[in-house]
Parts: sequence; structure tokens; C-alpha cells
Amino acid sequence: MYAAVLSDPSDGQDGERSSWWVEALLRSSAAYVTVEPTILEGRLGESPPDLYRRCWNDARCWREAGLRAGVEQFVLVERVDERTLGLRVVDVASDEPIRLDKVDIGTTGRHDPDLVDRLFFQPGALHLQDVPPGAALRLDHRYEFTPDGELLIDPIAAGKHILEMDAPGHAPLFTSVLVYSGQRTTISSHMTPLDRAPRRIGRWTTWWAMGVVAGGVTALAVTHANGGTAQTP
Repeated sequence: MYAAVLSDPSDGQDGERSSWWVEALLRSSAAYVTVEPTILEGRLGESPPDLYRRCWNDARCWREAGLRAGVEQFVLVERVDERTLGLRVVDVASDEPIRLDKVDIGTTGRHDPDLVDRLFFQPGALHLQDVPPGAALRLDHRYEFTPDGELLIDPIAAGKHILEMDAPGHAPLFTSVLVYSGQRTTISSHMTPLDRAPRRIGRWTTWWAMGVVAGGVTALAVTHANGGTAQTP
């Protein structure tokens, strides 16, 4: 996941040290790539401090900036006191409110060991709608489902996931979706009907892609539209 970590300009050098600390914490998860402030400024045409002051607590403003800058998440760091950092997380592709948390770094730099999992990698849910009849779905090149109109996967690891789908009379679908921590992501299949009569195709069309799956998928509870539930190890 591409994230920009910005500190409150009013915190000065203390704020810069705080943002470095948070960046190191995210990079240590091996699921985050942090975007340098100079790159962010080049893409947006304004400095990170000016962006911080302009958007402040306006989630829509941050999301618009994220779309322009190619950033999937903003992590805003405010120094509450010498021991405590306040964190605000804006998920660019989500309509959810800004997520809030705080971390006690203490005088020795120790921190809450559950912070990253709680704020960034708590499982979410994926809701797939408008699935054509007879569709066959593969998730992350591994898990296979036969949805009936719609499919709810809850829980599912936060991060990027790869979806591949075949359905009679439709062009094969390949896409990626970003699931946010603690939230439900709802998407439509948007499979394109074929102009000619349906023809038999291989169950799976070979696709080659590179994707990042944050945390991996360890367990999936799957609920179909008809209410059935399946557990995938």
C-alpha cells in the first residue's frame, strides 16, 4: 500500500521526528511503501505543510489529493505531548470517516505492539454485487467460489486482493480491490456481456499480474446471497 505520512507543521522538528517514527513502523510491516514528501510535492504542486493546513480535518480534501498524487492512504501525525502521538488515517478510496488512534511512544521509544494491527491491518469485509449467473470466482489466485448473485467475504485480511471471474456469455474479469481495515468494501462485478452467443471457455483464463496482499488471507468466512456459509482454511 502506498501511504504518505505527514506531521502537523506546528510541531516543527518534533513533528518531523514523529513522522519518521511512524514511517519506520509502517515499513517494518513489509506491506507499506511510504511516499517521500518531495515526490508528493512534485505531484501536487504544493508543499506537504501547505497541504496539511489546507485539508486539515476534511476527508474529501485528503481523498482528492490522494487521487491526484497516487496515494492510497494519508497518515497524519500530531504530537499530543512528549509521550503521545495522535494518528489520523484517511483511506483515499473509501467513504468512511477519518480513523483516529493514538500511540504512547514513551521516553524509550517503546510503543503499543498492537497499534499496527489495530489501526492498519484489522480484517475488513468484501461484498461483491451484480454477479452474473453461473459465475466462477477466484480470489488471490487461490480461493475459489461460485457466487449466486452476490458474495460476502467476512472477515478478509486488509490490503490488496486479486479477483478473477469467468461467467457464461461474459468477457472474463480480472481486477484488484483494496480492503480497508475494519471496513466493508462493496464493489460491482461489472462483467461485460459478449455480443455473440455464449461459447464455452476454459473455467479460468490465464492472467499474469503482480499484486501486494497485506497480511495474507488466513481465514475466510463466506456468506452467499442465499444465506449459506462456508469456511475456507
